Amino acid sequence: MHTVAQTVAFSKKVEGKFRVSDVADLVELLSRNPKAGEKFTSAGNLFRYTWCTELRRGAEYDVIYVFHSIRDPLLIVNIFKCGEAALLDKTLACLAGEIVQGGSE
Repeated sequence: MHTVAQTVAFSKKVEGKFRVSDVADLVELLSRNPKAGEKFTSAGNLFRYTWCTELRRGAEYDVIYVFHSIRDPLLIVNIFKCGEAALLDKTLACLAGEIVQGGSE
């Protein structure tokens, strides 16, 4: 299994909206198969994984994560509703915010 880290933004978005067990299942899936998502062609190591949970039937979400190599942890950056526009811009803004805040608030 691969090490998986999460941004504060992702953790806050899923808190109270998704079951802890569903998020744990997502983390386990990505840790076992880091290339499960679709790679953004314009951003080398950025992936989008479409995620559905039993709790929110019919709703799909794009989980955006960074995976570079087996030597580096996989980083779950954020989650958006499927079809949301400007995912790359929003993801970069999220990462910049994490850097500025030092990963905490």
